[in-house]
Amino acid sequence: TASDGYRAEGWSDLSLEMSYTLDLNNDFFLDLDTELILPTADPDNEIGTGVVGYFLGATLTYEQDWGYVSSSVGVDIGGDKVEPVFPGTPSVSLDAGLKVADGVFFGATYDWERVRNDSPVSEATAYLDMDISDDFSLYLYLLKGFTDNSSDIGTRATVTYRF
Repeated sequence: TASDGYRAEGWSDLSLEMSYTLDLNNDFFLDLDTELILPTADPDNEIGTGVVGYFLGATLTYEQDWGYVSSSVGVDIGGDKVEPVFPGTPSVSLDAGLKVADGVFFGATYDWERVRNDSPVSEATAYLDMDISDDFSLYLYLLKGFTDNSSDIGTRATVTYRF
């Protein structure tokens, strides 16, 4: 729901993500991330982009028995966020997760993303990330936005399969 009273409802674009993890020393991990965004949502409803988009990024994570902290950088390439004079939309993220049980983490993330010449996207999320089997995990979150280009509030559920 936007502050001007507009409320967009519906499914978002379909996102296919892949990540490769490098073990740097058993405490530090580097994830190389890529994402393909397919325009399955209705852009006229201000939910989807209406065009194919790509994302490239990297995440450095420090992991211990109690949980983890991480920092990410990335860039969106394609989609409606790209300006002709700028090769992509940069983003940064800070994340911390606390282990509450084996395979279950509760955490918080702060995300910032530059969007065209408009105000940036600035959002915080609270999440629950849990293993539902050896191969699958479930990620649920609540989001709160802080700028005009951010969602005022939002939710998301993601199922992940590990090869």
